[in-house]
Amino acid sequence: MKKFLIVILFCIICVTQGCSGESAVSEKKDFKEMVVSMKSYSCDAKVTVVSNKNEDVYEVSIIWENGGRYRIKTNKPDILTGNIILFDGKGLWQYNPNVQSKISFAGVGGDFDGKSKIFISEFMKTYLNSQGDAEKEVFLNGKNYYVYETDVDGGKYLSRQKLWVDEEKAVPFKLETFDSQGNVIFTAEFSEFKYDVEISEKEFSEF
Repeated sequence: MKKFLIVILFCIICVTQGCSGESAVSEKKDFKEMVVSMKSYSCDAKVTVVSNKNEDVYEVSIIWENGGRYRIKTNKPDILTGNIILFDGKGLWQYNPNVQSKISFAGVGGDFDGKSKIFISEFMKTYLNSQGDAEKEVFLNGKNYYVYETDVDGGKYLSRQKLWVDEEKAVPFKLETFDSQGNVIFTAEFSEFKYDVEISEKEFSEF
C-alpha cells in the first residue's frame, strides 16, 4: 500500500503535467489554443509537497503525449535519483534503479492516465469547460503572468488548482494545487518547457 501511495504522489505532482524556461515558442501566441492542440511536451519541474509534518522538494523531468502516455523521472533528492513513474497506455510502472526493480500496476489507469486533470492540457480543458475564474493578468518580479484558477473534481486533497503562465513566452510557469480547506498541498515550478517534442518509443519501453 505504501508503494502505491508513492506512485499516486508522483503522478499527482507531475502536474503536470508545464514552465518558465526556454520554449519552442518564438513569438507571442495564444496559450490556451496551444495547450489544447499540443501533441506532446517535455519539461523539468521543481515540486514542493506540503504535509502536516514537513515539506518535501523534488526535481523531476517529465514527458507527456496526448495519447495518454507519460514518463516522470526523478533527479533529486539523491536518494530517489533515477526513479521513474511511467504510464505506457496500458498500465502504470515504477522503476527503482537502486535495486534494479520494476513494479507493475497493470490495468491501473483512470485517474492516473492521460485523461487525468493532473496534466496541463486537462487543467485547461477543465478551466474552459467549467467556467473557471476569469483570467487575471499579474505583474510579478518584472514579468507579466496570466493566472487561471478553477475547481477540479479530485476529492478533498485535489479541490482547486491555479496555473500561472508566462505571458511573453506562452508557457506554464507554476501550478498550485489546493485541498478543500484552501491549503496549498503541491506547488510545481517549471522550466525548459517545450511544445510538440519528438518522443522516442524507447522512452516508454526501455527503463
